[in-house]
Amino acid sequence: MKLDKDSLKMTWFLFAPPANGPGDESRSRDLYRVVSDPMLNKGGRVRRLICGARGRFPLSAAEGSPDAIRSGFNGLARGDYIRVRDPEARENGWGIGNKTEIKRVSMDVKR
Repeated sequence: MKLDKDSLKMTWFLFAPPANGPGDESRSRDLYRVVSDPMLNKGGRVRRLICGARGRFPLSAAEGSPDAIRSGFNGLARGDYIRVRDPEARENGWGIGNKTEIKRVSMDVKR
């Protein structure tokens, strides 16, 4: 049996916290990073895993949903930084509803 090593499935990183200026901590609490590619479940929902101060959990929407298109959910890519406003609470994460807004955030890394 051969192992499929064509792509990296998962990895761990250890980083030091950034040197934030005053007030940066409160702004970063609602910042999330998309850490997966889109995944379609048996129920017809597309989910992406996001990670932030609250941990890692799924953000999902029904496949072809107008709310997913309107909010920008369908255009998200792995590695994007986002802010999510008014998500629907789901059993294991968040859902995209008619009030949900997603805003992509540009992260300039300065050394």
